[in-house]
Amino acid sequence: DASGVDAGGLDGGACAWVGDCATPPPSFTRCGGSSIDPAAAVAACEALNPIFDLGTDVVQACSAFSIVSGRYEVWCDGTELYVWASFDMLTSSDVRTCSFVVPLPDGGTASGTSRTLSWDLFVYPQVYTRMPSLSGMLVDARFGPSTDAAPGTLWTGSMASEGRMSLPARAPDAGVLGPPGNATLYYETQKTDCDDIPISGSQRIVLAIPIDWSP
Repeated sequence: DASGVDAGGLDGGACAWVGDCATPPPSFTRCGGSSIDPAAAVAACEALNPIFDLGTDVVQACSAFSIVSGRYEVWCDGTELYVWASFDMLTSSDVRTCSFVVPLPDGGTASGTSRTLSWDLFVYPQVYTRMPSLSGMLVDARFGPSTDAAPGTLWTGSMASEGRMSLPARAPDAGVLGPPGNATLYYETQKTDCDDIPISGSQRIVLAIPIDWSP
């Protein structure tokens, strides 16, 4: 359920953009976080078996984006995790050229071309989650993509996300916040045409982030 660049967060906070800061629910305690390792992210994407690991037939496009920098935070409450991730800088060579015609006040028209990212980061993205013993979807997910940075042959921008994921039932001696753990987030999106209409069959898993936590 992506809601684009709306203000606020899961705790009702007032971050103007989801990438500005993590907004965990009040009952959660920070239990993990780090910078995103680009090499580890690509390796996690390439190692994925979508049908076996996630139960989806959507395949990967691990070279669709390059992660230049990013970070994530994990917050625990014993039964769920709140996960915030910010790709502070992404690049992509999947740039489309679109023609446009603009009406002028004198009744004439002006035409030209523009270049923009081929992938939809505004509406469609969804996030799969996978732990060693549990997989699912990031729930109450919000996404905050940047606007296109007037690309030439290379798009440069940013995207952030936040949401919650369930934890397996914990042992009685695991503590209030549960045991340490690890997971991977997999980001799926699709391509759109120059009218922002989804291109059938273009869904791909384009990004992955290994995360870990230790309450």
